[in-house]
Amino acid sequence: MRRWILFLMGWLLALSAQAETIRVAVAANFNAPLQALVAEFEQQHTDVDVRISSGSSGKLFAQIVNGAPFDVFLSADRDKPARLAEQGLAAEVNTYAIGQLALWSAADNIDVLARLKQGDFARLAIANPKLAPYGLAAQQTLLALHLPADVMTAARQRQVMGENVSQVYQFITTGNADLGFVALSHIQQPNLTPAQWPGSVWLVPDVLHQPIRQDLALLKRSGQSQQQRLAAQQLRNFLLSPQAQPILQRFGYRAHYAD
Repeated sequence: MRRWILFLMGWLLALSAQAETIRVAVAANFNAPLQALVAEFEQQHTDVDVRISSGSSGKLFAQIVNGAPFDVFLSADRDKPARLAEQGLAAEVNTYAIGQLALWSAADNIDVLARLKQGDFARLAIANPKLAPYGLAAQQTLLALHLPADVMTAARQRQVMGENVSQVYQFITTGNADLGFVALSHIQQPNLTPAQWPGSVWLVPDVLHQPIRQDLALLKRSGQSQQQRLAAQQLRNFLLSPQAQPILQRFGYRAHYAD
């Protein structure tokens, strides 16, 4: 009998020591920084195992609506987490990062802003402003620059529009556009100085467009345990904490409280 009790106690202790698994859906543009953030988080929370799935915000949103078993959703915009909350699929929504817009060319040592102002480009790539926050920010920047009428006409006529900002980056790297508005996170590399970044870049001042806020949602789903909810909250708290700030900056983002 005593042997059985000792076995049962050992089994219960082993069970309690197992890491709680939570599943996180993240927009593709934030996948690399999230990997770094999760590595830091798991060092501090050895009882939590974070599984990451990356994709476009739209596709991940559709999967969540259709019952995909995610516990946290990190979107590239504010709209989709808000819609999940409206549908009763999210318990809480928070801004976790603010993106930074850049005008970029894959060519080295050129003045990209001067090229834009002079209309000296064959193709200008932006994300669809109706779908992508970075596209809306790019559109607002073009208007705020008060470009000459002939340059604005050229920008419209020579425009290449991507479904999202990652596609804009692909247009430029493949030579389908010589200038474009991308996320700073596409070109800023951890441990590299701005002088070492690829191509030529102009960091767009924040005053020229609305903040590019990226929101996360703590999700509600069937089969979610109390421990998983608590682990998801711990991850959310870490992502919103000052501890996350240095990692966000290394990848070209600012903290939610930076404004």
